[in-house]
Amino acid sequence: MRLKYLLVIPCFLLIIVIKISASWGLADVENQKARVFIKQWENNVDSFSSDDWDKAYSTSKAALEKDPHNPELFSLMGNVYEWNSFQGHNQSHNNQFQDKQNRKLALNYYRKAVELRPQWPYTWSGIVLLKYKMSEFDQEFQLALNNATELGPWEPNVQKIIAKVGLTSWNELEHSQRITIVENIRRGVTMQPRVMLNILKTYGQLRLVCFENNKPVAVEQYCEKHYP
Repeated sequence: MRLKYLLVIPCFLLIIVIKISASWGLADVENQKARVFIKQWENNVDSFSSDDWDKAYSTSKAALEKDPHNPELFSLMGNVYEWNSFQGHNQSHNNQFQDKQNRKLALNYYRKAVELRPQWPYTWSGIVLLKYKMSEFDQEFQLALNNATELGPWEPNVQKIIAKVGLTSWNELEHSQRITIVENIRRGVTMQPRVMLNILKTYGQLRLVCFENNKPVAVEQYCEKHYP
């Protein structure tokens, strides 16, 4: 009889493992469905629609329900809410209030994501971008900025987000924040010079690298051509 119970326990545990794995698999399917919409919006902002957002929200919610401790899915849900809050199709008072609520929800989901996975620089850079859009240059913005640049110093998308946010909000930043932005830009110029130099040119800030000594040849040539 004792042997029978000993055999039942592994079988029971195996069933649990199978159920959890199946749930994770289904969550990943829903995750990919939602990301298709986000990718589409990133490639063409005008393609955003309320109907598509409803589908992206539904699939993101379903994914999170199936895998409720996955930081990637919390980040995904935050991204979905963020997209809906900045479209501005209707600027009525009610919609402005709803947009504000959606931004708060997006930020809360990002916070949960970094709580579960504090070493992931992309979520930190997402918080930087969202706080910038909300015009909130507070301690949380500073923390996210520091963590994004320290944890992902050589991540191309992190470099681009930090550079664009920093250059756009330059007058709002403290001295220490500006130093962090400049250091990020200089790393970006060595890793993806063309991309970063084009960002600097767009915001009229080529001087941040063009006046430096010992520039790479490609940077030297770009500065000679584009810096007045």
